[in-house]
Amino acid sequence: MNFDIHEYWKPTAQNLWSRLKKEGMIDQLTQAGVSINKDEFMAFKKGDAAKRAEQLIEGIKWVPDFM
Repeated sequence: MNFDIHEYWKPTAQNLWSRLKKEGMIDQLTQAGVSINKDEFMAFKKGDAAKRAEQLIEGIKWVPDFM
């Protein structure tokens, strides 16, 4: 079967990032190869952190390992 999940699913604030704690968001972003300032990211409110994570991962073909 020729199936590429990246064509059907994108990590968004609603479907992934808001479901994780901020530490989990940082971990997943790091696994995706995104470089972030951890202290700055931790200063965001959770909802804002989720939106920022969505922005940071935009354009990167990545899915979490647990998927």
